[in-house]
This record gives sequence, C-alpha cells and structure tokens, in this order.
Amino acid sequence: MPAWGVSPTATPQAGLSNRRAFEQTLQNDLTNARETESVVSIIMADIDRFKKYNDKYGHPFGDQLLKDLGNMLGKNTRREDTVARIGGEEFVVVLPGIKQDQVVGFGERLRRVIEEGNWSAKPITVSLGAATYQFTSKRTAVKNIMKRMISQADQALYESKSAGRNCFRHFEDLDDK
Repeated sequence: MPAWGVSPTATPQAGLSNRRAFEQTLQNDLTNARETESVVSIIMADIDRFKKYNDKYGHPFGDQLLKDLGNMLGKNTRREDTVARIGGEEFVVVLPGIKQDQVVGFGERLRRVIEEGNWSAKPITVSLGAATYQFTSKRTAVKNIMKRMISQADQALYESKSAGRNCFRHFEDLDDK
C-alpha cells in the first residue's frame, strides 16, 4: 500500500506543474506503465464554490487559497506522484502504480484532509473524480489512453459535483459510464 499520509511535516513538492507539464508527465507515466504492464491512476480535484469564495473574500485570498491547496496536495502525495494545476481552481494528481481500489481510498482521505484543513479565510471542500488504466498489452496507444483517462476523470468529477459536492467518485463506479 502506498505511503500516503496527512503529515503536516511532509515535504511539499517544489512548485506545481501546469497543464502542459501534467500532460507530458501523464504520457511518460503511461508509457512506463505500458512497458511493465502496470497501472496509472489520476484524480481531478475542483474547489467547490470557488467563485463565491473569491467574491466574498477577494481575489488575493482566492490566490492564496490556490497556493495553499497546491501545497496541501503536494504534502499529501508520494514523491513519485505529480500534482498540477490545470486551470482555474482545478488540480490533478497523477498516481503511477496505483490501482483502482487504492486510488478510491486515497481520494477519500484526500477529500477529508482538505475538508478538515486549516484555511486562512474559511473552510473549503473539493469535489474529486478519478480514473485508472491497467495495461495488459505493450501495444496499447498511450495518447488514446491519456485522452480517455482525462475524459473519464472529468466525468467522475462532474458526478461528484452533481451529487452535492465534497464527494469523490471513480469513473468505474459510475452507473451511466
């Protein structure tokens, strides 16, 4: 089982990746997983009601919240994981070697850590969506899998939002996938 914790003394990753770096990392991790017939998971996270937060507390607090959330995500992932901000208030975590059952447990723990976090203006919640791909062939087209995983995690994230926010959903657990 991965060594994810919620330790406030964990060392955060040095800065967050952007969308382009995330896509390159995901492609590299999928390529490596294909060669070893391994697995990769991703989690997309979106801050719930971020616009209301910005409107109420102002953009400087919103900017600080984005930095703080990025740091919290970095502190609560493994060294081999990648955390990226992919737009607005959306983040993604790439989890090489992590199977579906493991990512479900981690995603729920991450949701709770954020919900219980010590935030500067007011508590926040996030909605999370995940996807996993297990390679069974070295002939699989990585770019197609990458697009599929991003789409699946996005669908799962949308289901989390639709379910009332502050939820975690994995694509494989959706009823209408």
